[in-house]
Amino acid sequence: MFSMISQMISNFRSNRGGRWRHVIALTSLVVICAVSPAVNAQEMTLRFEAWPIVNEVTFDAARTPVEDVRRWMQLADHISNENGYQVPFWLEQCYRDDPRYVPCGGEPPSINVNNARLNLEKIRTVLANLDPNAFPPDLSPVVLYLREIQIFALWKETQRLEFAQTGDVARLEAPFQTIDPKVACKASLDRIRGGG
Repeated sequence: MFSMISQMISNFRSNRGGRWRHVIALTSLVVICAVSPAVNAQEMTLRFEAWPIVNEVTFDAARTPVEDVRRWMQLADHISNENGYQVPFWLEQCYRDDPRYVPCGGEPPSINVNNARLNLEKIRTVLANLDPNAFPPDLSPVVLYLREIQIFALWKETQRLEFAQTGDVARLEAPFQTIDPKVACKASLDRIRGGG
């Protein structure tokens, strides 16, 4: 079983940006390994709905707390799309059911500084929730990958907000890790400078 997990992690690492099926399989294998049959087993099944998929996870509640399984399953492909783990929040998002957000609507959506700051805070919260120490070591590659997505999103959206507030194109030129926007995004930056 553990050799299968090692193979899944190896496959996941070699396919960084694709095939999230590995993530679902890895998560399922970890749950299965963590809850192998025990004498006093308390079998429990949890359902995780993320349209159009329903994930069912059966585990031994005597060995693994329900809260841990719920937290681990937040990493699953279809679920992480909905909770912001895999698809980060962006500045223009507005939630009508949250009174902290000021008027939603308008086409196309524009950057409202208040709402943008709330969304940046949501990204920071997701990053805090993706603490590798809060997950089994076998899930580290998945957690670290999702953290990379969030760290990039936080940088990108922060630069966008600063540009929206100041109009200073230099805000969009700040490098991120090995990405130099002055080189990688030169044509787009030139169009912005030219007003197009």
